[in-house]
Amino acid sequence: MAFCATRTKPRVPPSSKSPSCKKGNTMKKHLLLTSILSAVLLPVQAANDADNNIGILRQHPPLLEQPAAPAQAAPQQPAQTAPQQPAQTAPQQPAEAAPQQPAQTAPQQLAPTTAAPTVTMGNDTADDSIAARIVAGKQQAAQQQQQAAFAADAGVAAQLNQAGDKLLRQMNEAQQINPVVSGIGAALLLEAVSDGAVGSSKDEITAWLGVAGQAPIRMNTALQLHDSALQQAAAMLIPNTDDILPAYREHLHKAGFITAPDLATLNTSVAQVTQQKIPAVLDRLDPDARLVLVHALHFAAPWQQPFNADNTAPQPFHIAAGKKGRTSTVSVPTMQGSPRAGLIQDEAAHITAVALPFAHDYTLLIAMPQDNADKASLQQAEAWLGTHRQALLAAAPHKIKLRLPKWQLQRNAALIPLLTADGIRTIFGDQADLSNIGPGLFVKEFKQDINLAIDEAGGKAAVATTVVVANRSMSIDPVPDIRIDRPFVYAVVHKNSGIDILKGYLHNPAATADKASLATPAVTPAPAAPAAGRVVGTMKNKTAKKAKKTKRGGRK
Repeated sequence: MAFCATRTKPRVPPSSKSPSCKKGNTMKKHLLLTSILSAVLLPVQAANDADNNIGILRQHPPLLEQPAAPAQAAPQQPAQTAPQQPAQTAPQQPAEAAPQQPAQTAPQQLAPTTAAPTVTMGNDTADDSIAARIVAGKQQAAQQQQQAAFAADAGVAAQLNQAGDKLLRQMNEAQQINPVVSGIGAALLLEAVSDGAVGSSKDEITAWLGVAGQAPIRMNTALQLHDSALQQAAAMLIPNTDDILPAYREHLHKAGFITAPDLATLNTSVAQVTQQKIPAVLDRLDPDARLVLVHALHFAAPWQQPFNADNTAPQPFHIAAGKKGRTSTVSVPTMQGSPRAGLIQDEAAHITAVALPFAHDYTLLIAMPQDNADKASLQQAEAWLGTHRQALLAAAPHKIKLRLPKWQLQRNAALIPLLTADGIRTIFGDQADLSNIGPGLFVKEFKQDINLAIDEAGGKAAVATTVVVANRSMSIDPVPDIRIDRPFVYAVVHKNSGIDILKGYLHNPAATADKASLATPAVTPAPAAPAAGRVVGTMKNKTAKKAKKTKRGGRK
């Protein structure tokens, strides 16, 4: 009754109140309650809409469990809040009512303004689906930010690519046929070993990984590079945890290395990452092994414009024969098509270079000497590619008539001889100091397994790099017609970051054996030698005459 007296002008004595006044008071109470609820709930709803996080909704179970609460809210709230509102408690009312009101009346308030939450609130499955989509969206955004930050750090790409360049040159110097290497795995594992090395053991690795004019940069951020075409992982196996210092184990864990409990699990993990292309990295665990580090990656991407397999046919490919610049030819399956690709024909350097795009953010770069097919020409082509890679990646795509050989390689490369020849020696011998990993350790094995296939559909590659640390005691213009028909250097590159996934020389697409060597190339057979019988007979006659002279001389 006081409510009617205080809100009515002019003031009417209590005795003069009529039923219409009581009805008016009730309506005013409802209007005031509606205003209070709006003032409390609308900011909460706006905050929820702005945050767009299903976790906030999860903090209020009544939103999902009490849809019938509004029926009881109306008669209870006016008795407590309406008498106080006109007096002194207007600033305090939202603070007291806010925790209680959303729990009981949110469904009633949100229904007219946000239809989507109303539909999902009564359905936990749909609500979980929204939560999953929100989480997936946030993960995708975080991944894109990581990749963008990683791609912006050109120093990491420079170090990784330089590692691949150095190993490839050593392979070429060792006369390996069709050498191929992935600098990512080699550089990341060297960095991990360097983190536990001391003195010259560390200095040699640091110098080898360093890029002139650039301060050393941590490269383990490269492990963040994942997309639909590239998957990679790093793992460690410690047979006895007491042999490796806890601080180093924790360091590897923070760097992104997962722990494998045994060799079988390690091999299974590598097989999964490489899509079974590399089923195992070690057949058995060396009894002296104290730590095994592995980096595995798998790359698979279709061409932006695939080749028609029906057009693939044998074509001649010119290979080096001997040390005097001579060449011979072999017949290899050659793909033929008219893709749009970047093209640079450097007449001054005698280099033809092609950037053939995959469907994803990857490109196959090819640099081919126009004249020769010898080792020196390939090294010049590699140097040219290192200098002009950005220009080639940025070259505007044009329609070209391309003939490109198919090739498939399986390699198991021992990296210790290559690294030793290039300046890293201490960690492989008795003077190794890996005391920040554990006492009395050295690097006993460092190898890389590669499986590569380039065909009409696209490119696939699987790489596993392994380090074993052991106890020392034990257009209108004419369409260019490009024929890739002599040895060339190639690289599979992630365009956004500039990192070489792998790089190699292709001396002979027909040579797939791991033990093939440039020292025994396929050449045209030499003219037939004289008959074996006659040669033997001549040698026998000469030997007999010499014996007779010696005998006579002895008698004299």
